[in-house]
Amino acid sequence: MTLNYVKNIFYSHKYLAVSLPLFAFIGFVGLFIFTKKNVLDWIDLINTLPNPSPKQILELSSVSAFNDSIALVIFLPFIQLFFLGKLFYKSYEFTLPLQAWQKYVAYLLVAIVVFIINLLCIVFANYLLEWYLQKDYLSMLQKAFEDSGYIYQEIPEYNILHNSFVNKELISLGSFVFFSILPFFLAAQLLFQKYSFIKSLLIAVGLIVLGRMFSTHVWSKHFTYINNEQYISMYQVMIIIIPALLCYIGFYYFFKDKEV
Repeated sequence: MTLNYVKNIFYSHKYLAVSLPLFAFIGFVGLFIFTKKNVLDWIDLINTLPNPSPKQILELSSVSAFNDSIALVIFLPFIQLFFLGKLFYKSYEFTLPLQAWQKYVAYLLVAIVVFIINLLCIVFANYLLEWYLQKDYLSMLQKAFEDSGYIYQEIPEYNILHNSFVNKELISLGSFVFFSILPFFLAAQLLFQKYSFIKSLLIAVGLIVLGRMFSTHVWSKHFTYINNEQYISMYQVMIIIIPALLCYIGFYYFFKDKEV
């Protein structure tokens, strides 16, 4: 029943198969233009000059990978879910022959599907960017290193020419942050009638700030009393995971009460 409900949501809005990837790629291009304009200027310069100097070519070797794309992995799904939320939280939603836990799981599944689609699109876009730059400029950059006397110089792995390197962080950190914020977003969708996305974001950011303040002013002064290194290393993670889990549980009971 739960899976059928999820299927009906996507089948009744088939445009999502196009809009989700399209939104992801537009966001990728837009953020790249905004944060990596120096790369576009470099490409324009190299393609304009008939014989660019090694110094001009080597400017690309100092450009870092597109790490900002992690913001797209985290926030684009929430924007999509915000509009999808208009499908969920209708008055008739609470009259459907589904138990509270089934609807709860359905909402989580929809969020997971939207997140995975966005993640795959951004990961693919990072690979595509790397392929394009390596195809046209990798050999040029290697020759510039040799002409400058850096025969054994290798291009750093964090460089834009090895842009797919950031995908590891996108998958690990992006997933962790998204699913940590998700329960606050879902709860806000039910709790607030207006500006639920902004309010849920403010709640999540506020809790993160409080956690960091506690970590800075309390934990940093007393962590030396604990000898368990594993506990110390897990602290920064658990201070986020525990509130998120509590919010997942709270969202379920709040949602259940909403149906009564």
